[in-house]
Amino acid sequence: MPKTNKEQIIKLCNEINKKEGKGSIYTIGSDAANLKISRWKTGIEDLDSIIGGGMPEGRIIEIFGPESSGKTTLAYHLCGLHNLCLDIPIEGCVDCDTEFFNGMKWKKISEYKEGEKVLQYNPDGTAEMVLPEKFHKYEAKTLWQVYSRRMDMVISEYHNVVYYTTSKNPKLMIKPFHDIRIACENNKQGFCGNIPKTFYYNGNGIELSDDIIRLMVAVFADGSFRSNSKQCYMGLTKERKIKRISMLLNKCNIEYRVKNNFFIFDAPFNCKHYPSEWYNMNNHQLQIVLDEMKHWDGSQFNRGHLPSFTTINKEDADFIQFAYSATGNPAYIVTRDRIGETKIIKDHEITVDKLSYSVASGKKSKIASLKNAWIEPYKTKDGFMYCFTMPSSMWVMRRNDKIIVTGNTFDAERASIFGNKPKQMLVYRARYGEDAFNKTIKFSKAGIPLVIIDSVPSMIPKDDAEKVLKSAEKDSIEEQRIGGTARLMNKYLPTVEEIIEVTGTTVVFINQVRDKMNAMMFGEKTDTPGGHKLKHACSIRIQVARKSWIEIPNKDPRNSATNKKVGLIMKCKIVKSKVSNPMGECEIPLFFDRGFVSFDDVKPIRDELMEMERKRYDKRLKKNEEEFHPGLNLDDWED
Repeated sequence: MPKTNKEQIIKLCNEINKKEGKGSIYTIGSDAANLKISRWKTGIEDLDSIIGGGMPEGRIIEIFGPESSGKTTLAYHLCGLHNLCLDIPIEGCVDCDTEFFNGMKWKKISEYKEGEKVLQYNPDGTAEMVLPEKFHKYEAKTLWQVYSRRMDMVISEYHNVVYYTTSKNPKLMIKPFHDIRIACENNKQGFCGNIPKTFYYNGNGIELSDDIIRLMVAVFADGSFRSNSKQCYMGLTKERKIKRISMLLNKCNIEYRVKNNFFIFDAPFNCKHYPSEWYNMNNHQLQIVLDEMKHWDGSQFNRGHLPSFTTINKEDADFIQFAYSATGNPAYIVTRDRIGETKIIKDHEITVDKLSYSVASGKKSKIASLKNAWIEPYKTKDGFMYCFTMPSSMWVMRRNDKIIVTGNTFDAERASIFGNKPKQMLVYRARYGEDAFNKTIKFSKAGIPLVIIDSVPSMIPKDDAEKVLKSAEKDSIEEQRIGGTARLMNKYLPTVEEIIEVTGTTVVFINQVRDKMNAMMFGEKTDTPGGHKLKHACSIRIQVARKSWIEIPNKDPRNSATNKKVGLIMKCKIVKSKVSNPMGECEIPLFFDRGFVSFDDVKPIRDELMEMERKRYDKRLKKNEEEFHPGLNLDDWED
């Protein structure tokens, strides 16, 4: 064995330190060996204790876990601790022909005006009119069209899709369309998810009795008026309709006369079509409309279907479709072009000169399956894409007269709960993975203290995305390259690590959990996207999960759920750490309306929310009583 030349080794070490800087090479026990890591507190004591006293500066952190486990919420909390931060969400939107409901009618999202309300979908299946937190409009040349027999949506690569799982106890989930598209390409059965098509809507109600509502449904179908008079004429020949109108008029105590098969009477008001104010009906009144409609403009299909509705007025078809959907029954509109055709009615030949619209509804299919959906590239008509940011992250959309529930884009309100403010939280909308990395490098060089990238699976390379679109446009079969995100990590992370070590920027990646393909029986069953490079580059990897919900009794009569979810208990586990002891665990309570708290505060806050819920219910009850019984003093009410 050759003799070790100690003097030459020491000389070599001195040369390295002189050339590359003191401490470039050192021995254990020297001053240079005492590595000092600057940290910043997270404000969550239990979390700080398991990561070594705080988040390290100039390092890469990964926060990963299943859906609805609080990953993004924790990221928002970390952003709120800094005077300046950069959030890079990979967002998504819809095309100009997608419609939203504004309380009075369906309207194209491209025609949205500030101040209009939007029909929001809630996790409990209810829907309500709320002001969106933000309206988005971005340039876009190509989107994706996802359609089936009863569903049609045009969305961007990273639009959030709302769906129910296909398990025995379905759960409401939200996933970027990119993940769904990849699953459809890799699985012959497509993606196992069902998009909701119905909701429970309960407006304030209109001040008409059930009998008057039924009578007006008959008037809308077969009545006519002269000028502005309330005098209504109904020419009826069918015996069942004659009996029906006689019964309704008698119930409403309205005098009438019959002349040559014409019923003549004074209607409650002059109107030939469903008024837009009727969209504000409560759920019971909507059901009254549907029940009466079948006697006039409706027809019964085979078993398993609800009565259909046919009209030449598109606004009437829109209202009946809304009434069906708002009462939990899926409905779609079929436009029939029979202009020029002739048909014989009571020995009279009539030539059709208008389009007709049929509203059909079924009892079974309240969801639209993604298993057999067609996915194709779609060139935008106006070169833009649009979206809303809603408090619940979900809203009800319609396209080509097909109603479904969809997701939204960046959640500004949730970010503001954790102390994020205008000009403090910078948000950059990245379309491709290269965009996210390039901006991370530029802002890190400028010395920004924190960068959040949400999320890793959405960081698809630009060339991969364009290749898929070109292949689809040419209708060619080309095998898609896999591992695009991992290639980006290998390309950019070494540069990012070098820069942030100097500037002190902390970069946090939000990641998801995927089922591991070909997993061994006794090995890990899950994995995270991004390849091995991201795992190796991370100084800390934090796995989060939802241990349990924090609930309070539900007081909302519009919601049949027993309890209302107001928060969750988040479980954090350090699965890797270069700057602290690994495998530390902690549990952190989180309330949706105020952020992370200690366990000592859970009971007082829960009691406070219960009292607020009770007062809100009492106030709503009193308001309803005053609307339907003006002048009634509830304090003087006796049982």
